[in-house]
Amino acid sequence: MMYFYMTAQLLKICSKLVAVQEGGYNLDYLGQHASGVMNALLHHGEEDYEPAPTPADLDVGVKCCDDIDASQAQDWAIANIEDTINAHKPGWDCLK
Repeated sequence: MMYFYMTAQLLKICSKLVAVQEGGYNLDYLGQHASGVMNALLHHGEEDYEPAPTPADLDVGVKCCDDIDASQAQDWAIANIEDTINAHKPGWDCLK
């Protein structure tokens, strides 16, 4: 649902998106997140459509899109970016 929500929000800004997968996935949730992206792309413009929650959603307490706190999602994203930068610092002089 989180990836559905993020993709749906992007589609509100730009109706033409390209979805590309890159490495570093949690393989337990990969299919669920990819499904969320595809559902948002396939159901763009259908105001009443909302996907069923996946086990990944339920693990973080999300049962519907209304349960998503965008400010919390932003904090989570920033924390993950900072963790990624810190993990790469030893090999990248420009990050030191």
